[in-house]
Amino acid sequence: MSLQTRPSLLAALAVLLCICPAIAQVGGGFDHRFNLPGQVGRGAGYGYSLASAGDFDGDSHPDLMVSNPLSFSYSTIRGVVKIYSGTSGRLIHLLVGPPDCMSFGGSIAPAGDVNNDGIDDVIVGAPHSNRSHAYVYSGGNSAGPALAFDRGEVATVAAPWGTLRTRRPHMLKEVQLVQVALGKDKLRPDVPLLMDLVTDPKQKIAVKFLSAQASFGRTLAAPPGVPADRVAALRKAFDATMNDPKFRAAAKKRKMDLAPLSGAELQKMVLEHLATPADIVKVAKKAAGMK
Repeated sequence: MSLQTRPSLLAALAVLLCICPAIAQVGGGFDHRFNLPGQVGRGAGYGYSLASAGDFDGDSHPDLMVSNPLSFSYSTIRGVVKIYSGTSGRLIHLLVGPPDCMSFGGSIAPAGDVNNDGIDDVIVGAPHSNRSHAYVYSGGNSAGPALAFDRGEVATVAAPWGTLRTRRPHMLKEVQLVQVALGKDKLRPDVPLLMDLVTDPKQKIAVKFLSAQASFGRTLAAPPGVPADRVAALRKAFDATMNDPKFRAAAKKRKMDLAPLSGAELQKMVLEHLATPADIVKVAKKAAGMK
């Protein structure tokens, strides 16, 4: 017996099992990365369909879709599809079906770049509603600033270089680039650093503090107390991977730039970052709109 072939059972199962929170686990064995928990009391169908969402948020990394056709609120069944970041596992978008559409999310799939805006889209099926539908949703919600720039609504936008180069190359012909980092990228030595454009000494230190995050990149870290020989082995393995010809060829094929830092270089940067004076941190937080 299949839920897909017996849609009349969906509502009954939702009532019987709604008190059980569901969890979608991405990864398996020793490669487990995220827990994507469902919501208690909102239906037991969480994880009914799982699929890639393509690069829905425009950050150059594939994202994840999890559907729950049995989700309901105030006795009204409304299927939902949750889209999670493939890099952090955080929820980046929630697609909610129309009222009394208990099969919304019964099927989900990446749709490619349907509207040709440089951001991947998704398609959601509702095969068992009174009138079956398929809904196409445009991606790019967390890439909103880039879309706003395209529309002429803003004059400045911040985005990863990889995203601009591979997903929005037209912008590179229209903007004056500035690097937000602690040092210039070896592949773009002609592009100035934001720090170099600031003249006030105190503000320059604050900009340096804010620029550090970009230089850290996507770091790999071990917990405190790891023996020094194991740290050395991990660093050696990382360096070997970064210099592996097949790895570099695969990155080049995907138009990904590689500019790795050694473990020793990164650790030095982190320690310097942590030693930033409190008054400079205060200036930096104010500039970034943080409390």
